[in-house]
Amino acid sequence: MIEKYLKNKTIISIAGIIIGLILMIWRGSFIESMIRVIGYVLLGAAAVYMIMFFKENRQNETLLGYAIGTAGAGLLLILLCRSILRIFPVLAGILMIMSGVVTLTQTAGNRNVPVYSKLLSALVIVLGIVIATRPGRIANAIVFCVGAVFVVNGISGLIASRDMRDIYKGIR
Repeated sequence: MIEKYLKNKTIISIAGIIIGLILMIWRGSFIESMIRVIGYVLLGAAAVYMIMFFKENRQNETLLGYAIGTAGAGLLLILLCRSILRIFPVLAGILMIMSGVVTLTQTAGNRNVPVYSKLLSALVIVLGIVIATRPGRIANAIVFCVGAVFVVNGISGLIASRDMRDIYKGIR
């Protein structure tokens, strides 16, 4: 049983390293591909809802609504993938700026609010500006960091499974 666990841990660790390297190398195209995959999954779900709608004796209009809604969302994700990639970070940055400004203006004159809270609001504004003006770089940096975490986790998993294998062999 331990041998099976160690083999699975090794396989999962190697897969993590491979996924991490893919994320680190193909950052932007990977995000675009994931958005498209989600769109195709939604189209598949829409097909399932349609099949369920036509298969029932009493046709449920809710299933038809789900089918239309998920098909529309899937098509939007597939067809507008690049636009979503360009617009979403900008919108997130603008929302961060607005949130930071509102919080900062509400707390600016209040002496009961600690200074660090006001500084955090200012930091949210600065980060919102960076995200809104450099959305591609921020997204690429985040995907790169996630890829690096996958690689480090995979390497540590391989080391741990090797150590456990040595301990297991010592016990036998």
